[in-house]
Amino acid sequence: DERYRPCYDVVGHATQDLPAGTLLQIGDRHTHTIAGVAPRFAAKVTLAPEQPIPYYLALGRRLARSVSAGQPLTVADVLTPQDSTLWQLRQAQDSLFEAPA
Repeated sequence: DERYRPCYDVVGHATQDLPAGTLLQIGDRHTHTIAGVAPRFAAKVTLAPEQPIPYYLALGRRLARSVSAGQPLTVADVLTPQDSTLWQLRQAQDSLFEAPA
């Protein structure tokens, strides 16, 4: 049923220049913020290297490459271990909802 398909993600956009190697961690002022990254709503897409990474998949990870202020963080920008439970759950969700009906 199309009504139950994921339609949106919360993704991150850099609010400042973030150099490669930056650890994306909780900000000083709130437990649901990532320092230097602002959350934004975006249409849900399947995880792929140049697609925006969901906000909480980025949390606690290091940047593989630099991201300029104002740019979205992509899957390729973030070092995400494939054995992450959250990562595996998102891949399973993508597989389930991207399968032909």
